[in-house]
Amino acid sequence: MNGRGEEGRLYRQLPAFWRQRDAETGGQLRALLGVIEAQAAVLEDDVFRLHDGLFVETADPWAIPYIGDLVGTTPLFDASSQPEPALWHTLFPDLAGAGALAGIARLMPAIAARARPDVAKTIYYRRRKGTAPMLEELARDVTGWPARLVEFFETLGWTQAIRNHVRAGAGGWTDLRSTRVAEMIEGAFDRSTRTVDVRPFDAFVGRHGIPKIGFFLWRLRPRPLDGVSARAEASPADWRWRASPLGQDAPLFIRPRREDDETGQATELHVPGPIRPGLFHDDLVAARDAGASVSDLFGPFGSGGGETSVSISLLAADGTESVVPANRVRCMTLEPWARPSGDLVGVDVRSGRIALGSDLSSVRLRIGLVQGAVADLGGGPYGRAAWLVRPDLTLRRYTVGEDGHSTLRDALDAWAADGKPDALVRIADSRSYHETVSGPLTIEPADPDPVTGRRGLLAIEAADRAWPHLRLDQPLTITGDHPESMVTLSGLLIEGAVSVIGSLRRLRLMHCTLVPGRSIAGTGPLSPAPASPVEPSLTVAAGTGANPRNTGLSVECAFSILGPVRMPAHARQFVALDSIVDGVNTDAIAGPGSSGDAPPLVIERSTVFGNIRAIRLPMLDTSIVLGSVRIARRAEGCVRFSYTGEGSQTPRRVRCQPDLAEADAIEDAEAAKGVPLTGAQRAAAAARGRRRMQPVFGSLRYGQPAYAQLGRSCPSGIGTGAEDGAAMGVTCHLKEPQRLGNLGRRLDEYLPLGLEPGIVFVT
Repeated sequence: MNGRGEEGRLYRQLPAFWRQRDAETGGQLRALLGVIEAQAAVLEDDVFRLHDGLFVETADPWAIPYIGDLVGTTPLFDASSQPEPALWHTLFPDLAGAGALAGIARLMPAIAARARPDVAKTIYYRRRKGTAPMLEELARDVTGWPARLVEFFETLGWTQAIRNHVRAGAGGWTDLRSTRVAEMIEGAFDRSTRTVDVRPFDAFVGRHGIPKIGFFLWRLRPRPLDGVSARAEASPADWRWRASPLGQDAPLFIRPRREDDETGQATELHVPGPIRPGLFHDDLVAARDAGASVSDLFGPFGSGGGETSVSISLLAADGTESVVPANRVRCMTLEPWARPSGDLVGVDVRSGRIALGSDLSSVRLRIGLVQGAVADLGGGPYGRAAWLVRPDLTLRRYTVGEDGHSTLRDALDAWAADGKPDALVRIADSRSYHETVSGPLTIEPADPDPVTGRRGLLAIEAADRAWPHLRLDQPLTITGDHPESMVTLSGLLIEGAVSVIGSLRRLRLMHCTLVPGRSIAGTGPLSPAPASPVEPSLTVAAGTGANPRNTGLSVECAFSILGPVRMPAHARQFVALDSIVDGVNTDAIAGPGSSGDAPPLVIERSTVFGNIRAIRLPMLDTSIVLGSVRIARRAEGCVRFSYTGEGSQTPRRVRCQPDLAEADAIEDAEAAKGVPLTGAQRAAAAARGRRRMQPVFGSLRYGQPAYAQLGRSCPSGIGTGAEDGAAMGVTCHLKEPQRLGNLGRRLDEYLPLGLEPGIVFVT
């Protein structure tokens, strides 16, 4: 029986003497009733499912469009109903969201835009049709992004008729001396008055007109990180700190809270944007005036701390922890550094810098902060339960954290002392682990042993919603000749590099970050690229001509961020799925040496910053390569729905950019001239098409919130260039064009007649 019934119900209905007689004769009657009971369970489950299908909250996904038809609503794109890539399940069958447990959890990251709540709230929407709070809530529900609706006709300046029809509060001057007003200019909460703008509405101009309303959308996701270790500028005794454990300058974000009043509109506390310094200052002043130790933005995280966005705790040398109250915090500008007095703590929310007062020294800081991120990749405090190793696998389990080993090195030593069984090492918190203080961190896996049943497996993963930081001054090395063993790294933030100097069968990186350039401490959004080539983040030993190594190695990355990758051409393959490979200022993927080729590549839905050199390219699908791709053997393989840089030499191409843009530019030029173009004219037209089809990113600097996010002015050939109309590159799985299409279809139904809507991406 399934969960709706109880196993053995029919058999227990029999008289006791028949059950006793059946037990004496071998249980044949029990077996027969078991078969009947199984079929009865199927029938009973179907009856319950038919009942569940009457309600949108419990109906199967296939039934939701039919329920929507009953209330007269058109179906929308539902990201949760999209099939998952088969390659995920082929490469990662041992994960909780794959294989036998695929019905419990999906590997596909959750996207908030779903058809079920849209159908469920249809009548609710129609009863409030046309109101600003309803349209704002509708935009949030159908796109999955926090939204703010601005009626721009309410911000227009009016010439007052003193004798007749005075408009109180309309028009007025803008206080140019107010920094708070200046901070909000052109933003979603800008209340300064404007003159009429009759230009067409777009992201930059044409907003302020009589029929115009704007939907401000926040695409970046908030990442609340609690209990992370702040990074000292020079030494733990210093008073200059950065909130990020990697030590870069980056803005702190608001942790959005749910709106209390459905009839109201979103405020700055309800959207995941960067914290505005004026808002932070006013928030701290209000807390001091009220004598409170916690404010709306500052205070302890967790169940007792509410929905604050920043918290600071001081850790003394003896391990005691003291929480900094809001009345001791000051909003400061710490570029350049400035030290507050006494026991005060200065915070610069624009750069994430923290300065301790003159009475505070020789302490460590434990921070709670909110980062902005493009998507759930590279590890972080998001749900990864489906990507954890299945709990039913036979593995020896070790824990790193407060209730287990103090460091990863200690856990690996315990694993080695136990004979290196198939093992899972799980790190339970988001602290920083400086693992190479006492020497390099080395892993030597064990070989499979058919006698004992050992398969040669070792997995090191972060717990769900944890993001441990491994600070490595020397590379994490995987040693020994073990060509049939597998090492898995999952959910880790690795500031350093991974080097395979031995031999392996498989190395898997899932939801991991190998910091591009190995370290970004001291950098900021405007920091220049390194002057010299950076060191690779992942290096695989090639061996010698007479004794090659890693001929059967497959490196497989999913939802990860990596720096430069160096692998020999004789390795089995390198696979990147929904990942970022950042070469910084060198080749992104290549072989060892100055002119070596990488092994066969399979790259799907990924973004690569830098050149690629490889022996073969079996598949490059729905990806962006901001550099040239040079493949030695081009007779086999395929590049489809992807962008590659100028000078690329690839296998056959299908619906790729800038090929399509070049063809369109040549066709337009020929149509304009009315005659076929010469060779030089065709080349000039193709060059114009290439220039128009350049990818535009919010940031190319790892550690900044908009890293690898397609910018607002990115050409539509890339922003909607995937096979299903989504974006090329690592943001393909977010299905942003489809979510905007959902909003457009709903506005056709709910927007009052005569209004002209516009979309503005805030982040």
